[in-house]
Amino acid sequence: MNKKNTKRIGAIISVVITVVILFILAFVVYARVSGKVPKFFGYSCLYIVSGSMEDTIETGSVVFVQEINPNELKVNDIISFYSSDPSIKGKPNTHRIVEITDKGFITRGDANNGQKDRYPVSKSDVIGIYKSTSKPLSYLVSLIKKPIVLLLIIVIPTIIFFIYELKILIKKLKGGKMDEIEEKTNSKQSKHRK
Repeated sequence: MNKKNTKRIGAIISVVITVVILFILAFVVYARVSGKVPKFFGYSCLYIVSGSMEDTIETGSVVFVQEINPNELKVNDIISFYSSDPSIKGKPNTHRIVEITDKGFITRGDANNGQKDRYPVSKSDVIGIYKSTSKPLSYLVSLIKKPIVLLLIIVIPTIIFFIYELKILIKKLKGGKMDEIEEKTNSKQSKHRK
C-alpha cells in the first residue's frame, strides 16, 4: 500500500471516529437535557442495572426497546417505562405487564417473587416494548465501565490521534518554511546573475 492510500484510509478512519463520537455525544446531551431516553428510528437502547427481571434479562444487559402504541400492549409483554415509584421517579424501568387496569399497566419484575409494582404505569410513561438483549453491547458496556478500559479505548486513541494530527501540522509548517527559504535563495541567485 502506498503513502497516498494510507493517508486516505487514515483520513476516512478519522472522519468515522469523529462522526461516531459526535453522534454518541449528541445522544448523551439529549438524554441529559430532556431527561428522556433517546430514540433512533423508533428504537431505544437501555442498560439494565438491577436484577428484578432475572432470569429473563440479566443485570448489566443492554436491551433494545421498540416504540409502540400503548393501546397495543397486552398482559405478559415486557415494557420499558418512566417509573412513578418515588425511589426511582422518572427513571427508566423494565418490567413485565401482569395486569391492565383503567389506571394503567400493572407491572412486576420476574425476580420479584410475584410482588406487583405499587405504582401503575400510565400510557404516557411507556418508552416501548422489549425486543431483544445484545450480548456484545452488554459486554462492551461492562468493559467501558472499568476505568482502565476507558483509558485504553478512549483516552489513549485520542492522544495518538492528536499526536498524529500535530505531526501533520508540523510537516506542513516546515514545508511552508522550506518553500520560503527556496524562494529567497532563488530570488537572490537571480539577482546575482543579473
